[in-house]
Amino acid sequence: MKNFLILFSFISWIHADAKSMRLLNSIEYSVHNQLTLENQLELLKSQTPLEKFRPFASFEKTSIVAMSSDFGDYPEVQEMKTTIAKHLPKNVRLLLSVKDLKQKEEMLAFYGQWIDPSRLSFTVTGRDGDVAFWARDSFPFPVVSSEDNTSQWFVVDAKSVLISSYEPDQQVAQSLEVPLFSHQFAYPGGNLISDDKGNCFRVKSRRGSGMPSDAFKNYYGCKTLSEFQQYGGIGDIDERMAFVSPTLVITDTPEYVPLIKEKGYDVVMLPRPMAGSTTYQTYANFLFVNGTIFLPIFDAPEDEEAIRTLKDLGFIVHAVSQKQVSNTGQGNVHCYTVNYPELWREKR
Repeated sequence: MKNFLILFSFISWIHADAKSMRLLNSIEYSVHNQLTLENQLELLKSQTPLEKFRPFASFEKTSIVAMSSDFGDYPEVQEMKTTIAKHLPKNVRLLLSVKDLKQKEEMLAFYGQWIDPSRLSFTVTGRDGDVAFWARDSFPFPVVSSEDNTSQWFVVDAKSVLISSYEPDQQVAQSLEVPLFSHQFAYPGGNLISDDKGNCFRVKSRRGSGMPSDAFKNYYGCKTLSEFQQYGGIGDIDERMAFVSPTLVITDTPEYVPLIKEKGYDVVMLPRPMAGSTTYQTYANFLFVNGTIFLPIFDAPEDEEAIRTLKDLGFIVHAVSQKQVSNTGQGNVHCYTVNYPELWREKR
């Protein structure tokens, strides 16, 4: 009984504290992946890399931005999602996950104020919106043809280590009308980025620890995998750097610059918010959609410098306040969204 009470108190604390929940999830990645590797080592060795496929790069043409319709009781999240709907580039559609048909009608009326309803589509999960709150981690990861990314693509589902143990991957894949491939390792979508050649990058942190390098080649089509040390944040690469072209990387981490340049990329530095900041605040966690950037800001002196830096590169910048959600460990703009290529039926 004593052990049960301790466990109950621990789980209650985890549910009450978002930062603690995400830390627990990070620990669970290591445990889950170690067990998976022990059980599937021979299978992994026998598989061949996805030579004709690679991860979809964020600077490539996006036709769909996907996110949960849930706001998580955060006014900043509602403001951010409203801003995306208002300023989504022309010909880009918005895919929203909803609990049921009733919520679909509610969200159609809400988002229809800001975007043409013909550009809205929905995936019904049958669960509360918080199962997809961090869409970058809970939605499937896009993988495209390395020969011609307009010809074919599919999505990859990693295992969930969230307490809900549920992710809407199947429903999202059905809405996208693309195949879904699942593997047994647990990995967060925010800790993997790539250029358009399949050169992949991640932070070597608890987030996704234990997943072997062969898994990135076999399941995501990575041709190379570069790992960085963790500097702040929860340990995802999308907190520290982003590609905005095949040759240009944006980062706020000076320690990353030598390796990035060694790989042949140009680098532009973003500031880090300092006054009143927490380890979770980062301008690098922006959403990039066809030349438009949705940039998190934090009511910090460095906000204007971050905006100006990106505008000077020729991008359209829409700044959205993320101070509250960032300070509580709830992520930033990139964490809530996923870029997808063009739908197959729109290509035909």
